Amino acid sequence: MTESSNKRPKDDLLVRYLGAAVLLCWHELPIVVQGQIMAQVEDVTGLTPIPGVRDQIARFVMLHAPR
Repeated sequence: MTESSNKRPKDDLLVRYLGAAVLLCWHELPIVVQGQIMAQVEDVTGLTPIPGVRDQIARFVMLHAPR
């Protein structure tokens, strides 16, 4: 095992994996849960707000989430 494989992934990488996993099962999530996730998008602390982020994410999900 190399030294780099022993390192813990950075949080941003973990968030990317989590986001990809949510996207892969998006259409299996109850509508209420989808709504909660979309509502939370605009209240994420620690990130610079992006105007229209909710609409951008909705379009992204519709284009990329498997059905």
